[in-house]
Amino acid sequence: MLRKNLLRVALPTFALILIILTACVPTGDQQEVEVTRYQVLEVPIVETRLVEVTREVEVVQEVEVEVTREVEVVIQPTPRSAPGTPDNPFQIIFIPSFPKSLIDVRGGFFIEDLEANTGFSFEIIVPEEEQDITALICSNPMTTIAMLTSKQYVEVREVCDVVPAVAATRFGAPYELGMFVSRTSSVINVFEDIAYKKIAIPSLKDNATYRVFAKEIAEGNLPGVQFVEYGTSTSALIALLNKEVDIASADFNPPIMPKDSEAWRYGEDSPEIWKQLVVAPRRDPIGFIEVAGGPEFGGYRIRDSRASIFDDHPEVFEETKILILSNPYPNETIVFGQGFPISAYNPILNSILSHANSEVCAQSMCASDFYQWDGVQLVNDDFFDIVRELNRND
Repeated sequence: MLRKNLLRVALPTFALILIILTACVPTGDQQEVEVTRYQVLEVPIVETRLVEVTREVEVVQEVEVEVTREVEVVIQPTPRSAPGTPDNPFQIIFIPSFPKSLIDVRGGFFIEDLEANTGFSFEIIVPEEEQDITALICSNPMTTIAMLTSKQYVEVREVCDVVPAVAATRFGAPYELGMFVSRTSSVINVFEDIAYKKIAIPSLKDNATYRVFAKEIAEGNLPGVQFVEYGTSTSALIALLNKEVDIASADFNPPIMPKDSEAWRYGEDSPEIWKQLVVAPRRDPIGFIEVAGGPEFGGYRIRDSRASIFDDHPEVFEETKILILSNPYPNETIVFGQGFPISAYNPILNSILSHANSEVCAQSMCASDFYQWDGVQLVNDDFFDIVRELNRND
């Protein structure tokens, strides 16, 4: 029934549409008719969202950079005061062979006297190590004065040409001497007799009592010589008296000559010149070993190492004789820097000479606990040639 009702409605409607379409088409030729059709398409819906995206982006940033450049800088030196003034004093260098406190005290008396006599200013310098001395002296040639052993002087001289001024004297001589002593009864009388002999020495390190003699023996081609260390000059002499050795090497100090006589001269006077009086040595009340009452009475004062064992061995001078003396080995010296101002050199040198011969020296360089000088003598570089020869043989 429903289907029949639908057909009744649909057929009249379709007929009406067909009549309308026919009426709209003109008669005659056929024409193409564009028919517009609607089509339902499925179109995807795009949803727009805000999304935060992280990207690596190269960023150029200005950075301050410190740039090091080589720049030539001209530095104007600060003007120094003249040498010898309080702001730039002359430096007196002492080798560290004594305690620093003792050097300050004894050296202090020394420079006080120099300042009073010259008007210059001085200061004491004591290096910590002896090997620092050369650099210290050579770096300050215009202000340096130094107390050096003869070996140190030669070593420094080779580097910066320092100038020797004076050498210290002991027993009136600016050098030390060794002596070879044999028994009076022996047939050892000349240098050549030393061959094949046994010799007692204080130490292989001693200069005058061993190194100088060893050099002379080597140069003389004397065979069979045997050296034996005994520690001291007195021990070597006692070994000789006990017939343990043929010869003893010991320190020699020149005798004091009679009053109003010239001083004993090395190479000219006999080392036992006092024997010409044919008087036995005796110890005086003060403690000196003297002959014929001593220098004040026309006699002599003996100062070689045999005097130190006279009380225990009063026979030592009768039973021994001095065979030979060594060549002189220089004592320590005072040197000036190579560039030392000449205007100051002469006044200071004269003051040193004066100081060493004054009573003030007993408080400084002549003190018994210090250098034990009894004066100074002028010397030149040739005086140290023997030191150079021994250094070459070391």
